[in-house]
Amino acid sequence: MLELSYLAFQTDSTRVITFVFDTETGYIGLGHHNHHELSHHGGDSNKENLLAEIDRFHISKVARFADFLNRTKEADGTMLDQTMILFGSG
Repeated sequence: MLELSYLAFQTDSTRVITFVFDTETGYIGLGHHNHHELSHHGGDSNKENLLAEIDRFHISKVARFADFLNRTKEADGTMLDQTMILFGSG
């Protein structure tokens, strides 16, 4: 979805996106753990480790998106120069 968002920016179809990562984690090979439920880990180190792995995955995808923007030249710099990214997490 972030690649589609990048393409939308590149084609100037939009300059505003809202993106929310899915709460399920099966797509990254961790089974079907729920990110929100893992955030209520109660000090369980296994749940904390799973949560950290999910967070690293999400951050890597945002960084990749920012890299796409940074490598895209525009008249007075890069697309990243003209973009604000707000990333939040639990």
